[in-house]
Amino acid sequence: MFTEAVLSVTHQKVAVTLHNQNQLMKTALKILLLLLLASAPNIYSQTAEEFYDKAVKFEEANDYANALATVGKALEAYPANEALYIYNVTLLFNSGRQTEALALMQSLADVNEYDELMIKTHSLLLYNSGDKQKAFAILETFLTRHESADTSILLSSLYEQDGRFDKAVTVFAPLAATLADNPKAQVRYSELLMLAGKAPDAEKVLLTALKKEPDNQYVQYQLAEAYVAQKKYNDALATLNTLVANHPVEEMYKSRGICYRLLGRDDMAYADCLAMLQINDCSMDAFGFIIEYEFLNNKFADLIEHSNKALACNPDAEGLLLPFLFPAYYFMGQDAKAEAVLDKFLATNPTTASPYFVKGAALIKQGRYAAALPFLEKSLAMQDIKPEETQVVNHMRVGIWLVTEQYDALADFSDSLAKTAADSGGKTSPKLPGNFSVNPGSRSEKATVTVTFNQQDTRILCTVSVPVDTVDMLKERYGIRLF
Repeated sequence: MFTEAVLSVTHQKVAVTLHNQNQLMKTALKILLLLLLASAPNIYSQTAEEFYDKAVKFEEANDYANALATVGKALEAYPANEALYIYNVTLLFNSGRQTEALALMQSLADVNEYDELMIKTHSLLLYNSGDKQKAFAILETFLTRHESADTSILLSSLYEQDGRFDKAVTVFAPLAATLADNPKAQVRYSELLMLAGKAPDAEKVLLTALKKEPDNQYVQYQLAEAYVAQKKYNDALATLNTLVANHPVEEMYKSRGICYRLLGRDDMAYADCLAMLQINDCSMDAFGFIIEYEFLNNKFADLIEHSNKALACNPDAEGLLLPFLFPAYYFMGQDAKAEAVLDKFLATNPTTASPYFVKGAALIKQGRYAAALPFLEKSLAMQDIKPEETQVVNHMRVGIWLVTEQYDALADFSDSLAKTAADSGGKTSPKLPGNFSVNPGSRSEKATVTVTFNQQDTRILCTVSVPVDTVDMLKERYGIRLF
């Protein structure tokens, strides 16, 4: 008999979640055991229940020796108790004694080959021991002899977890036809169809289900998913608008926000993420997009506020938030805070160019030229640096060499540019990167390099001013062209 409880368990994928196999066995087999207790309420006397409860407490404390000993005593008193035998097997399996557990399970299954609970327990043990084909075969064989909704659900779920989505659909399809009036069954069927790459079929199933229950939020939500899978984003948005209006919860705003992003309407996605924070002020999903949006749209004051709130909610998110936070502080002119955040991020040895480039720029701004060079050079070594960024970094390096009068280093760099140009077929010696301004001062005056964090266009600007006599000297003595 198909029950809402079983479908609900399967729909939430509690019984077959394989992210943690030990947890699967502890959870799924306990569910089966509880189903047995529900179907045979007189199977335990009060004393047997006390044995069971005591064993469970030992298991929860990972004290399998005492848990097994307790179940052993219960079996001495109640040797015909099927549920105790099954629990004993699962304890053996979860304690690491898999071979012993499988052997005992096989002997129990041989005696009870038509017992559905035994079959399902045996298949789960086999699946989690790695013998998936035998697990499938046991369930398939049982289904050829018996019609069982529960076993069909289990088999389709195991096929799903194994990535065999077409098989999962095939197993579940007859059940979906039988339960045509059950919205949860139709949602589950549509999930499997979508996993099998059959989103149009899933859409048809869900639209049929909606005719019977037009306001069912689970069917509506899954229909939106089916539309997204087919890139019918406007249809998905219309469905999600209805859901948000009737069920303004965090998950609905999140899904609609994703749909808005797919439609390129980031401003509306941003609004939905802000609404998520009104419901859950520690929604990391909301913070993630909000901070990215604020960074790209120069909303640095808001970014700083939201980043600090996110860090208060989840300090472990620091590595994701710091790359947005330190530029925001710089562009807001809060250099001391920016430097503290940036140094914390640099301590993690990032593998992107930006933090090293920004650190070098900040040091130039402070007049710490010697300290800036290593950071600029490290930014050039990062694989993600873009050609235009390389140009800016090299302009800063040239500015430092001019200010500190390291003309030999400048000459070496100029020679390397000339060699690169020659190797690529260039006929003239290239000028140094960047734009330079000339002041009419004599050589007694020094060049200057200035760095500005421009909030309007979120660029780091570098200007280099060189005395005219220095320009002439570089050309005559070193053959270096600034213009």
